[in-house]
Amino acid sequence: MSKVNLYANQSAAIERSDRSYNDHELQVIEGPTLGIVGFATETSTALYNVITGVALWLYFEQIYKYRDVYVDILGSSFDEKTVTYDNKPGDFTTKSFTLPSALTNEYVEVGKIASTKDEIVRAIKYGIVFQCASTVLYYTSHSENKPYLAVELSEELATGSLKDFSPTTGYIDLSQSNIFGFDFEQKSDETSITPLAVRSFTLQLREHGQTEITSINVTTWAGAAPNVTVPAGTISGESIDWRVIAKTNANQTLTSDWMTLSVEDVPPTAWVISPKDVVVDGSKNQTFIWGHASSTGTAQSKTDLQKSTDGQTWTTLATVTGAARQWTCPAGTLTSSIKYWRVRTYNADGVAGEWSDAAQIVVIAAPTAPSIQIKSTGPRPSISWQTSEQEAYQVELDGVLSGGTHYGTEKTWTSPAYLTDGSHTVRVRVQNQYGMWSDWGAAALPVTNTPGASITLTVQASSVADLNWQTSGSYDFYLVYRNGKPIAKLTQTQYTDELSSGSVTYQVRGCYAYSSNYGLSSAVTVTITTGQYVTLYGIASGEKVTLKHCGLKNQPVQNAINRDIQYIFMYGSTYPHAERSEFVTKKVGGTAVFLPDEDKAGFDALIGELVCLKTQSGEMVIGYLNETSDTSRVNPDKSVVNFSIQQIDYAEVIDIDS
Repeated sequence: MSKVNLYANQSAAIERSDRSYNDHELQVIEGPTLGIVGFATETSTALYNVITGVALWLYFEQIYKYRDVYVDILGSSFDEKTVTYDNKPGDFTTKSFTLPSALTNEYVEVGKIASTKDEIVRAIKYGIVFQCASTVLYYTSHSENKPYLAVELSEELATGSLKDFSPTTGYIDLSQSNIFGFDFEQKSDETSITPLAVRSFTLQLREHGQTEITSINVTTWAGAAPNVTVPAGTISGESIDWRVIAKTNANQTLTSDWMTLSVEDVPPTAWVISPKDVVVDGSKNQTFIWGHASSTGTAQSKTDLQKSTDGQTWTTLATVTGAARQWTCPAGTLTSSIKYWRVRTYNADGVAGEWSDAAQIVVIAAPTAPSIQIKSTGPRPSISWQTSEQEAYQVELDGVLSGGTHYGTEKTWTSPAYLTDGSHTVRVRVQNQYGMWSDWGAAALPVTNTPGASITLTVQASSVADLNWQTSGSYDFYLVYRNGKPIAKLTQTQYTDELSSGSVTYQVRGCYAYSSNYGLSSAVTVTITTGQYVTLYGIASGEKVTLKHCGLKNQPVQNAINRDIQYIFMYGSTYPHAERSEFVTKKVGGTAVFLPDEDKAGFDALIGELVCLKTQSGEMVIGYLNETSDTSRVNPDKSVVNFSIQQIDYAEVIDIDS
């Protein structure tokens, strides 16, 4: 049994009453000021003997009488220049001791402060805090009589063992450089002043079961744990053995067992991880993830991924070189449908394992953009397109949607209107069963008309427009246009327009049943004047009723227009915010008087029908005659009817192909 003294190399005075106080130059501390002390572990000779106990010795300037003192073993390190009561390390353990009777200027053993492994390590490594009463004065590390730890050592050296060998089992590729490594651990219950460590080692290699050994001596290495890189071709064989013989800084020799490594790799196993049994968006990048395992522990060198629509017939999805176990499938690669995918990986020798079980996914993706073909280039051109997954489609002509959304798998389209000569642009997109739209497919659409015979149009304007036209052509039918929009299809050469008001422009187009060529009259602009009386025209029946006693001084016609405004009070605002509706309500109505010889029955026949009302002031409204009240029984000599008509969004719909 021997002892070694470890003298203090730093100390500071700190106080509970002034938690930011620090004096790291004091030579003598008087209680109850706390003294925090750290000790130097460097000694003139390395000491590897097992520590059995630690005692604290202080040099006291004075002790008046018996005093209880306390020693805290710190849980972490400190800096004497910055330590205060507020930031001092936490205590690992606290022990109390009783000082001897009064004395002056003498070293005294305070007591054995550490006996367990954890106490010994922390006391030596981190230091202590000394607490005493005001009648005690003791010296610091800044004096000649420094505090010290008296460390008791056994006759036995500390020991340790080798651990964490790498590689221990499995496959090794001798055609490449390989790193062999291990670690060392000192026994936890055998603490020494100088920690044990590996100073050097010898790596021994041999062909499995053979006696001829290749040795590599190592004295330096990269990193904390001992290791060495063995160049490719250093040793050969179907399998190899290796071990290490290590020398510690205490000149102890430790030899590991032989470990065997295989030089031939085995086929690996792969399995699907993600996506699996889920719905994926094919319009976005999708990450495919798989697992890989080998009994030799080697990483994959390559991966194959395949896809299928039926789980039977497979095509390549991707090939990934290297050890990565995921692959990003670019957006648009997978089309909408139920699909399957599987994976296999390769070992270090380039040998593939078996295919994994297939995983099912449901791909929801936008269809591919249609490929458009031009079928005809007449004034009503036709197109067709090719695409997949179509459940609906839209056609856009010169930036305007034609007919909204069309449902079904039809892949042809003929212009519903006659186009002017020149170049037009047609675009098509399709929608699949998941409601996803493709990108637009586009094509240039050249249009050429072979004009028919000329058409001469005349228009007589009053409260209605009477159209007549002459031509030498043999047209199958005619289209009448008002302000550029078709309003009638007929075979005769005259037409009366009851639904116009104000300035109106008319044209007539002569058309053929089996050709989209045409002849077009010049445009004729007329002004539809107001009539003497208010009139009601039944759009479906063609019947007209004149209201002679309506719109006069005693029977005025009211014109009411309303647009809803909603007022909303918002937090923080004194006045409400106003939101104006985009919708407008317009009603025209009044009182009509029918004398016995006037057409009251005709008026009654129009109740509930779609009508066009025109007033003497030029007002025109199209809507349903459904708000009426009859006061005829008040005066049997005349019928008095109140009525109102609300304007609707009305457009004449002409089917050119009917």
